[in-house]
Amino acid sequence: SERQGVLPRMLTELLATRKMVKKAMKSDAARRSPALRRALDARQLGLKLIANVTYGYTSASFSGRMPCAELADSIVSYGRRTLERTIETIEGNAKWDAEVVYGDTDSVFVLLRGRDRFGAYAVAQEMIAAVTADNPAPVELKFEKVYQ
Repeated sequence: SERQGVLPRMLTELLATRKMVKKAMKSDAARRSPALRRALDARQLGLKLIANVTYGYTSASFSGRMPCAELADSIVSYGRRTLERTIETIEGNAKWDAEVVYGDTDSVFVLLRGRDRFGAYAVAQEMIAAVTADNPAPVELKFEKVYQ
């Protein structure tokens, strides 16, 4: 079996913990207590920020604690390829008749002409399944909202 590096292990644990905190935000206790919900939201945001700045540590050669240009370049390259594949998957499916109007780092905005919000939601679920299946864990596309 392949040994996992320190950064991947750390990031996997951070993201798993963030997922648990976000799940706790949907609990009855969090719904009843605005203070608890705010505390959990702050915690999940902090975990997200730590995961995001990890790249910065690898790319900041003049002041970084863990500079590694090759790793930083690899992260950027992999992210760019993932975004490009996501756009190709979404725009390449004629059934969806979709246009990616914006894509950057960790999000895509998709235009679905002629659909109401329920139709857009249904197509979005298909897109999520297709894009997530095309990527290794823990990369997954998540639905956030429909704009009308």
